[in-house]
Amino acid sequence: MHLQALVYPLFIISAVVHAGDLVDRVIASVNNSVITLKRLETRTAELSHILAKPKSPSTDRVPPMAAIRRRALDDLIDEELILQKAKNYLRKEAAERYAQRSVDEQLSELQDRLGKEEFEALLAKDNQNLDELKATMVADRTHLILVQQARQSWVDEYLLNPVSQAQVDK
Repeated sequence: MHLQALVYPLFIISAVVHAGDLVDRVIASVNNSVITLKRLETRTAELSHILAKPKSPSTDRVPPMAAIRRRALDDLIDEELILQKAKNYLRKEAAERYAQRSVDEQLSELQDRLGKEEFEALLAKDNQNLDELKATMVADRTHLILVQQARQSWVDEYLLNPVSQAQVDK
């Protein structure tokens, strides 16, 4: 009986201590990414350490902790935006490369099927040359790929974040 009375409070204390490790507060959201309290505290400590170094030009006038914390948050937000922009750029570049390959294959296949002369005659009939046609097709295909990726991203986000009935009613 006494052992059970002692084990239960220890279990509760252990659960409370470890709960802090498992859950981290979200303090900022940058598009679909989050910045957690732990990341902010780490960055604040790093900035505070840099500003308080003896050889630092700002040693005489170290800003208040609230200002350091705000700068750390601004830095984290800026970094997240830069990372997202880089990812979007790389995504667009990859989509363009894929579109270019698929358009080249499609036009090559069409040219083989029709023959070079008939293919060029069709282009001339539409007052277009091969480069213009390729550029238009690649731009259209790239746009389609990026839209499909965005839609898939939104679907994934909604599947991972179920909507409550109260949100539906709004």
